[in-house]
Parts: sequence; structure tokens; C-alpha cells
Amino acid sequence: GYLFIGCGDAEVSRWIWRLSFMSNFIATYITIGYTSSAILADYTTLHMTNTVFQFIWWILFMLCLFKSPGFVPDETVGINRPPASTKPPYEKNTIQGYHPHSYDAALVLMGSDVALEEATAVHLPPVCHTCRVQKPLRSKHCKVMRKCVCKFDHFCPFIYNTVGRDNYKYFVSILVWHPISYLLFLYSTVCYWFRAPLTWLFILFLLYSFAMFVGIGGLCMYHLKLIMTNMTTNEQVNLFRYTHFKNEFGMIDNPFCKGSRLGNFLDGMFPSDKLFYTREEVKRDALREGRSEKEEDVEGYFEEAKSKLLP
Repeated sequence: GYLFIGCGDAEVSRWIWRLSFMSNFIATYITIGYTSSAILADYTTLHMTNTVFQFIWWILFMLCLFKSPGFVPDETVGINRPPASTKPPYEKNTIQGYHPHSYDAALVLMGSDVALEEATAVHLPPVCHTCRVQKPLRSKHCKVMRKCVCKFDHFCPFIYNTVGRDNYKYFVSILVWHPISYLLFLYSTVCYWFRAPLTWLFILFLLYSFAMFVGIGGLCMYHLKLIMTNMTTNEQVNLFRYTHFKNEFGMIDNPFCKGSRLGNFLDGMFPSDKLFYTREEVKRDALREGRSEKEEDVEGYFEEAKSKLLP
């Protein structure tokens, strides 16, 4: 019964993926089959366009399927690395000899007297006891993949993979590409319909494909809106739960916003592999990236003047 009806999150997701795979395979088979049909032999350009679009769709699908979403690296696991005091860059910034972003350092903070006296755990670092890591901002533990994922968006059963930092661009690309490929498939079907009758089974498949088209089209618009604001699905759903989305006045303020839709889009499609653990780290990095050469020259001038005036 386990193999046939599915049980558990992983097995149920596999059946959704199998349905998605077979339906897309049938659509591709029919689309490519039009090219060998004598009824549409004069539609050479349409056949070539369909073939190219279907080929690109399957490349994107395989990338979504096999590309890692970007797991929280093992370097953040305190138990599998030596104390930070043995590494020169961290000698002056350690927590009882542990790297400040390590799992062990988080446990030290949680067990300290200061943490016990706090009425809330807002200031304590978030950790994953399953992966034994201190979780960076935007990361979350995926219960299907059983790992913490950087910039976690959601687990997608249609591609049977978690959508995260490293494969989000492929996911968005296939969301955009699928409606275009479907419209070409539909146009080819209409051309075929004018010259030959369609079976009821094929009409039912068209209705199913149209429902997929509407669903994926809506999902595409939703994710395009998210990427323009530099948000993830997980952050959009749990926006008020994450303290790093609130400024000093308690208002919602996205620290990951790049200041423009183009900047947010580029950051979503080509994200940095930097890991941030506090809102302050994100803001400092944004200021560092936003400084112009003129500002750096002025800062260098004042530093030089200070060194000359002060003994």
C-alpha cells in the first residue's frame, strides 16, 4: 500500500511529481508528433518553434529537478569544526572559543544567565537542532529534504525539489516558459482541429492542460511579484513572525530590498552566497555595496587627516 497509494510527505509529493511529469511528457509527445503528421506538413516554422520551446522547457525542468536549492553549509556546524579561537580571523570575536555563528555558540547563548533572565527569546539566534546549525536569515528546515535551505521559498511537489537560493532562477524561468509553450501547443492543436477531428480523450486532456495553464500562469504572476520585492513565499506567508523584517520603530521594512525592481529582480535571479544572521549585518552590507567611489575617497581623506592630527 505504501508504494501504490503513498503515505508521508515525501511519498505523496512523489505522486504529484509523477502526474506532472507524465502530463508534460504527453503534451511534448503530441506537440512533437504534429511534426510527423501529414496533416500539418506545411507548418514547418511552427514545428521548429514548438520543438525548440519543448527542448528548452525540459532543460529547465531537469535543472529544477536536479539542481541543489542551496543548503546551509556544514561550516556553520560547531560540532564538526575546531573552536574559532584556532582561526586567526575569529580570535577577537568568539563565544567561549566558538565561532559566533556556530551551533555551539548559539547553545552557549541560550544557556547563559542573560538569556534566562529575558522574558522573550527574540534576541536569541535561531537554530536547527536536526541539522545542528545556527540558521542564517531567510533559511528554513525543509521537512521533505530534511536539510536547512538557504533563502527557502517552498517545497514544490511538481518538480519534487525544494525551491531555494540556488535554483529559484530555474523555477521562475519554467513558470514563465510553461504558459508560452502551452500557447504554442494550443495553437498547433487549433490548426490540427481545422483539418481533422479530435477525440474525446484528447479534448479531456486539453481541458486538463488548460487548468494547468491557468494555475501555473497565476503562480508565475505571484512569483514575479515576489521577485520584484525581493521576498520569498515563506517570508510572504510568515512576514509578521520574522523580527528582522521590522525596523527600530516596529514597522515592516524589508532589509533585503535593493531599492529598485530591477535590483531586486537581479538579486533574485543571481543571488549572492553571503550568509547573514542579523538585520544589522544586512544593512551594513547594503551600505557597503551602495557606497560610491567618491564617498570612499572622502572617507579615506578623513581617515588620513585623523591620523595626522591625533598622536
